[in-house]
Amino acid sequence: MVKFMVSSLLCVILARAEQSEAHSCGHVAPRPDEVIYGVPLDVHVPHHVIRKRSLNQHLRIHLDYDSSVAVLPDDKQNLVKTDLILDAVAYWETTLQVRNTTGPIKLLRQCSTDRVRYQDGDPYPYCVDGCKIETKCGESVVPENHLEACRIAPVRDTFQVQGYGGAGVRDSDFILYISAHQTDRCSIGTTVAYAAYCQLERTLDRPVAGYVNLCPNSISTKGHDLHQMHSTIKHEILHALGFSAGLYAFYRDQHGEPLTPRLSSTGKPVFNQTAQLYQWSDHVIRTITRENWGTRNGPITKTISMLVTPKVVEHVREHFACPALEGAELEDQGVIGTAITHWEKRVFENEVMTGTYTQNPLISDITLALMEDTGKQHIHPYCDRPKTGMLITECTESREAVALCNLVKHNTALPPQFQYFSELPGVPEEELSRYGGTVILADFCPYIQVMILITCWSHLVQILSALTMPHLGCYDAVMRIKISITGAVAVIRQVNILLLYVLKYIWHKYKCSADTGLIIIADGKEYRCYHEGQELQISALSDMWLHLGKILCPPCIKICQTLSLVTLLHGFHGSITFL
Repeated sequence: MVKFMVSSLLCVILARAEQSEAHSCGHVAPRPDEVIYGVPLDVHVPHHVIRKRSLNQHLRIHLDYDSSVAVLPDDKQNLVKTDLILDAVAYWETTLQVRNTTGPIKLLRQCSTDRVRYQDGDPYPYCVDGCKIETKCGESVVPENHLEACRIAPVRDTFQVQGYGGAGVRDSDFILYISAHQTDRCSIGTTVAYAAYCQLERTLDRPVAGYVNLCPNSISTKGHDLHQMHSTIKHEILHALGFSAGLYAFYRDQHGEPLTPRLSSTGKPVFNQTAQLYQWSDHVIRTITRENWGTRNGPITKTISMLVTPKVVEHVREHFACPALEGAELEDQGVIGTAITHWEKRVFENEVMTGTYTQNPLISDITLALMEDTGKQHIHPYCDRPKTGMLITECTESREAVALCNLVKHNTALPPQFQYFSELPGVPEEELSRYGGTVILADFCPYIQVMILITCWSHLVQILSALTMPHLGCYDAVMRIKISITGAVAVIRQVNILLLYVLKYIWHKYKCSADTGLIIIADGKEYRCYHEGQELQISALSDMWLHLGKILCPPCIKICQTLSLVTLLHGFHGSITFL
């Protein structure tokens, strides 16, 4: 037996799969009285001219911080203003394009009641009962300088302008109001932030103002939470930009024509009083029936909702290589804020616009296609190996990360439609009804889920989640590792190790050659793979780290390809014993 230990304090090493309900999105489409429709932009330009403009203007987002952000603790305030918001905004500004507008955005004032009047040839609404003292967008008060003057029509055929309007916001296509109030919505689950739109322009129904409210108690400055925080803010801002059940009825085709018919009396779609949403047509969302949906108790008929806008259909068919696919399936669980307003978790797993965070969220072409319709991603395979006391891991199909099957035994029997197994190794028949995946929104379908390794230093906490980098790969390793966790002991009897040269723990370098095939490099030594499954005896001392054990050669065709660089971490301090 060879033992090797690194001296220095190890706060914690945690290997876990993110649980399903840790961070879910409950986006709430704003009520009609919270939204102002028909904001005039480029007032003197005809609608048909604006619609013919090319989509060649990168989205320009103007940021306005509510005073609540200024009272956050310094570390949280700096994180919000210099990192989270700027990162998300920069991404969407780079990614999305809109039709060019030349004038400033001047938002409309909220009326005291819902009674308004219009006069011929005038695009502005006039409040019958006057304007509210303050106009709000989410939790933020809109600055006076962003607003048009108050327009009133207390009696028929009497239209007046009161006071003065502000200069508006120039060189922008969208105003984002950022606040940090600990509201009642923040107490729902583990809500980190929520967002929505508040004003739409009149020609194409595009949101021109929206908000994101961050929940102060849920803002984490810990390193291992940052990746999730970044994804959450990008996710929420996209709800404000158009991915919302409240806006489906306002989607348009490539020529700017509505996909849902409008009422001549209001210029808006029909309002669904039950759902409290404008009702979309089947050109946007279609109800599909699936026959012979497999469950443990036999086939059932399942009804699903699919988003069927043109670009989404094009990209989802390409993604799944299925020319008959009707569209992209929408989430069918949870309240309306989770259901309908996100992609189906079972199908899209870690796409950023699914309804709950699990792992390494990515933004797919399908989500971007949806935004194009307002204006390829690999699915993880399902698995059938229950997670028990012994941690059994494997490499992901891409060999970029260590993963495990998230199939577990639940406390009670799952709903009949989510019972999939007629048999499982080592599981009595009477308990099969309790087995399913950990992610509820994925319909309890179990799948291979990336492990997250968290290490803690006195000066830094950093999360390792699906790390990838050029010429580094995941290899099956035959090794028993004993990890000391602040006095506790966890034993991993079968492990698939990512041997990272920088961390000296979980990755190794490799190179590929037409002459020699796959070469794995450990501490400067080269180990040649001649065939899949070949055992390589590894014994390498590097700095303070000893690698000892076997690596099983993977298929050369799978590993000899470029892997993407996400991040590098330096300096691991811990206590590890190789047995």
